[in-house]
Amino acid sequence: MPIAKRETEPLLPNAADIDVIGPFAEKLFDLDHIYNRNEYPTVHARADEWLTVNESEATPYLPDPNTRKVTIGIKELETVDLPVGAVLNLNNHISTKYAFILNLGFSVFALEFAPKRPEIDSARHTQYLAIAGFRGAENEHHYYTDSYTHGEYKNSIMLWRCELVNTEQAQQQQQQQQPVLDLCLLHDFGPIKEIKWCPYGAYEEVS
Repeated sequence: MPIAKRETEPLLPNAADIDVIGPFAEKLFDLDHIYNRNEYPTVHARADEWLTVNESEATPYLPDPNTRKVTIGIKELETVDLPVGAVLNLNNHISTKYAFILNLGFSVFALEFAPKRPEIDSARHTQYLAIAGFRGAENEHHYYTDSYTHGEYKNSIMLWRCELVNTEQAQQQQQQQQPVLDLCLLHDFGPIKEIKWCPYGAYEEVS
């Protein structure tokens, strides 16, 4: 790839506009001052801001029970019944696959891993995945611009705990640790089309 430079005074930070033009963004911009800091050091969860409910109270917010039939295999196919909330380890059926299938029971429109702070992270292989969408899996359609009054549409955000390992580690383990549903956040604000975590500062561990 040719190298291009401009013989002029730089206009962008770190002289990015006169630096090497190439495929690697890190050569053009130094973003450590943005990503390696705690954006919200005073934002913390408080126990009195949350309410724990029982199963009967949570039911209207959760997807309806709907078992799915999943067909897996390469040469020999096998059909498995997967209830809502169940996890299927593909490695038990295909020796070269290290992945899981989850039946969440709803239409997924948003996925986001929680941003963890490395300096206080005691379990770096443990990651938390937030999953959300429409409560119904079938015959439910929503426009992106649809709005709902508070309490009109009950829904939830699922938080799954995932133990991440590379393929070599997975091969050495007789049984992978499958994802676990840790928590459901219930809300009355309608279908979810997108979710974002508050960056960095909101993450903390129980001492």
